[in-house]
Amino acid sequence: MSDFKITWNIQGWGILLSALLPAFVVIVFLAIGKAETHMPAPSESVFIVIASMITALKAGVLEEMLFRGFIMTLLERRWNQYAAILAPSLLFGLAHIPSMEYFTIAGVLLLVISGTLVGVMFSLAAYKGNSISNGALMHAVWNFVMVTDILHITTAEGAYGNPICSVIIPSDNIWLTEGGFGVEASLIAVTGYALVCAFLTFKKEASIKRLP
Repeated sequence: MSDFKITWNIQGWGILLSALLPAFVVIVFLAIGKAETHMPAPSESVFIVIASMITALKAGVLEEMLFRGFIMTLLERRWNQYAAILAPSLLFGLAHIPSMEYFTIAGVLLLVISGTLVGVMFSLAAYKGNSISNGALMHAVWNFVMVTDILHITTAEGAYGNPICSVIIPSDNIWLTEGGFGVEASLIAVTGYALVCAFLTFKKEASIKRLP
């Protein structure tokens, strides 16, 4: 498994980025929207938190094992590191299209761009730490905060379910909601992904030069 970077090697920067990325996105949306809370019964709250943790870990770990573990390593051995980063990242973006609630050309393009950038971000994290574990942590924390019933960021008309917390934004502009997918592909989230990529690229330069 270590040949595919499937190891336990979480580092301080991985923990820091795992917290800062969703915090950045939530804070920006809070600045333009309003927060609401729903306090379910204690037993229901515990169930929501546990179910959210399981969902977040399952997606985070399994997707990182597949895309940044097996696929990325095999492509690097066949071609080079850059193809290994870009090809599975594009595939990662395309794989999320079926999750869209409705389809528009602009929405699909924005999702593919944002999904590919996320894939690049997780790929850089895998190379930075020589392990998928930092990306898996970032992926799991992001999903726990942004995807499960812990927090929903949506418009009043698009509200659904009974999350513990909500951020209601005043506009359904595609740059804020990404149309049929959600705020994970919004311009605000894309900005967060780009900042993390920039950080990892800057820190990765020396390591890339040492690769054969």
